[in-house]
Amino acid sequence: MKSKKVCFSPILIASKIVFLLVIGSVLSFSLLLNSCNSEIKEKVKDPIVFSLDQYPLTEYFINLDMDSLHYIYEHYEEDIYINVTLKIEGKEYEGVKMRIRGDSSRKLDKKSLKLKLPNGQKLEDGATKINLNADYGDKTMMHQYLASKTMNDNGQLCFRTGYVPIYINGDYFGLYLRVENMDSMFLESRKLSNKDNMYKATKDYSCLINRKEVDNRWEKKANKKDTSNEDLKELIDKLNEVSIADFEQFIIDQFYYDELVNIIALNMLISNSSTYYHNYYMYHDLENDKWRMLPWDMDKTFNPDHIDYNYQKTAWAEGTNSGINTNTLIEKFLANQETLLSVRNRIEELKSTFTRDIYKNEIDQLKEQINSFILSDTTNKITSEKTWTKNLDNLLKFVEKRPNALLKQIDNKPINFMVNRDVEIDENTALIKWEESIDPNGLAIFYTIHYSKQGGVKGNSTAKLEGLSTTEGLIENLTSGKYYFFVEANNTYYKTYGHDIRNYFVIP
Repeated sequence: MKSKKVCFSPILIASKIVFLLVIGSVLSFSLLLNSCNSEIKEKVKDPIVFSLDQYPLTEYFINLDMDSLHYIYEHYEEDIYINVTLKIEGKEYEGVKMRIRGDSSRKLDKKSLKLKLPNGQKLEDGATKINLNADYGDKTMMHQYLASKTMNDNGQLCFRTGYVPIYINGDYFGLYLRVENMDSMFLESRKLSNKDNMYKATKDYSCLINRKEVDNRWEKKANKKDTSNEDLKELIDKLNEVSIADFEQFIIDQFYYDELVNIIALNMLISNSSTYYHNYYMYHDLENDKWRMLPWDMDKTFNPDHIDYNYQKTAWAEGTNSGINTNTLIEKFLANQETLLSVRNRIEELKSTFTRDIYKNEIDQLKEQINSFILSDTTNKITSEKTWTKNLDNLLKFVEKRPNALLKQIDNKPINFMVNRDVEIDENTALIKWEESIDPNGLAIFYTIHYSKQGGVKGNSTAKLEGLSTTEGLIENLTSGKYYFFVEANNTYYKTYGHDIRNYFVIP
């Protein structure tokens, strides 16, 4: 039987060709889509880790040559490393280096220490550098621990802390506080890039007020292969140029806004009195071109004498003792009504976690952990359990009263204002101008210009021009020389100092 010859009509052939082309296109598009999705997945970053638990209490056993220890104690101002052996939970680390660390605390009897593990070794938690703070001036030994925990518990990128009883050659040496090192490991553990720029405000006068401060007072702590610090200098330029009216949008564009609001509010609540002129970090996310502020060295917090600590304060002192500039970023943040309101709202939110009951529970647990180590430590300032308990009770009083005292200030003090640094000089007169301060309750504001030839406007030589109702004042009959000045706004009940408090002019 002959086989039948099968023939396709031209229409049927054309239809099949179209069908195959459509199928091919769909498959190609599907493959392309899967490829794109794969690339997108590769680019998606893990979410940032904003909060980590504190370190558990861990005993450190250090063996060393006592003559070497005495030597670095005698030469505490120098960064001299000595060789030690470190043993933690049965694991021994050899070739470890140890030195004295800190700034002004180096001269104190109980000195802070830094340990550095040799290449290839690290602790169980991955650390290669260990900061051990004496916190000698803290008569509760809890200020920095609680400050760090408060930050971490409330979504603020912050170092961790934990208690470390130290034994030297088998003898108890004292209780220390381990403070997490702010380095590439810190960034990686928070899912931040160590290829971004992170700067530490290392020295006093790191106030974001002049780009010249960067080379001498700031230290680059991440992405060190790129030796440039121009991005921080440019930020300082922009901060000092932007007007108060444009400031909110500027911060939204240049910073992670909510994060900046959070750290400012938290610093206020814990009355962090040792920041904004040093002891903080600026982190630049290069991919998104946005900045973050990170805290550091928070031992001067939870001070019972600081229940009414000025929420506007960004220098170590104010008024006639103002030796250090105020901080441009924070001063302008508190001078803009919208950004100030954001801080106030955040404080209201934080009140639910900043309570006596919550902190008492935390303190009671800590007391149980460290009680024996505290009372056996003859190098600290805690002389008895009774004194220690009293100081902890005072800390709790601070927690109880601080939030409302803070809100009362914000609701009643004249808000921050900017002072014009360009003083108009005409022979023996100086015309000083400033921007208007605003009273939250609409009260009349009067201004006073304080001036002196002494730096920081100190001593009996201080003069003033007061009772000014406008935003300028003319000082007359001046003799030749350099004058320091600052401007005060007063609503009869409260006063506020304008930024900056360390301006000067020269009479030829």
